[in-house]
Amino acid sequence: MMVFAALAYMMWVPILAVCMALGVVLIRRGVSAPEWMRRGACCGGCGYELSSVGEGRCPECGAALIKVGVSTPRMAVRLRGSVFLLVMGWTLAAGSGAAPVVGTIGWLASMAQMNQLMGAGVAGTTGPCTMSCILNPSPLGSRLSAVDVEPETYSIEFAADMVTDINDTVLSGTLELEFVDSPVPAVVSLSLPDMTWTMTDESGSVLQEGKALGTGDAMTIYRAAGLDVTNESTIEELAYLSTAVADFVYSPEWDSDGLFLAENPLVASNRDTNWSASGVAQSAAMWSNGVTNWFGVWEIAMVASILVAGVVYIIGLVFFIRMRMKMMRQPAIG
Repeated sequence: MMVFAALAYMMWVPILAVCMALGVVLIRRGVSAPEWMRRGACCGGCGYELSSVGEGRCPECGAALIKVGVSTPRMAVRLRGSVFLLVMGWTLAAGSGAAPVVGTIGWLASMAQMNQLMGAGVAGTTGPCTMSCILNPSPLGSRLSAVDVEPETYSIEFAADMVTDINDTVLSGTLELEFVDSPVPAVVSLSLPDMTWTMTDESGSVLQEGKALGTGDAMTIYRAAGLDVTNESTIEELAYLSTAVADFVYSPEWDSDGLFLAENPLVASNRDTNWSASGVAQSAAMWSNGVTNWFGVWEIAMVASILVAGVVYIIGLVFFIRMRMKMMRQPAIG
């Protein structure tokens, strides 16, 4: 990410260089006369410096001044650039010089805020997020098998107790699947977010263990619970359960409303959810707890750089306008 950001900044280097060069040219034209005219009034024909126009002719080339004219620094400054162009030139030059500094500090400040926000999302959780329901096989649910097989009679008590960050990512917690109406009552406890699981019977003895709740693990769990894993309806239910649990852990609040609907092989009843620790409530908690410090070192540096750039701009603008006024006050003939 930092490499791409550096490349993006480098793409602006030629543009800033052109703007800086253009600004310097406009400033130079707005506050100074050409090199050969800086001494004073000069003959428009040969450039000889005039001390007076008494005879109306140039002492050097003899040309009639009424024909070739008299050039003065004040005239040259007026013809070479206006006050508007001077202001534009200084704006371009100052902006081109300040943009890389302010932009870099601003980028570092945004990265610091992002890191603070992410850190606050981890450390600023306010409590557990919970969801519970009872899952039952549905004869009306979506079935992939062509054979109409009556589903087995069993139920699973689904209970999740977890902690999430501001993005609803599960940080820690447990998820329990209790087979209460199966031939072998058992409880499957999953450790979140790594999805390692342990299956125990009513006495607490470990029946099975696993590191991920895939379809094969779900089949092992169903078999240990005494369910018929040769039944096509049961196979679809256990396959859907493993997928739904993985989706729920990946995004619990988003998936909680759509995981166990009537059109699925497993449907939920007696649903009870509490997501008070995530989203806006969690952000408010981070603010109230002072976890996120929005005015860190880089944020202060960014504000200071903007203020310094503004002061330098105003001082420079006043300086160049005074230089132009000084040039304009020079007498035509010394």
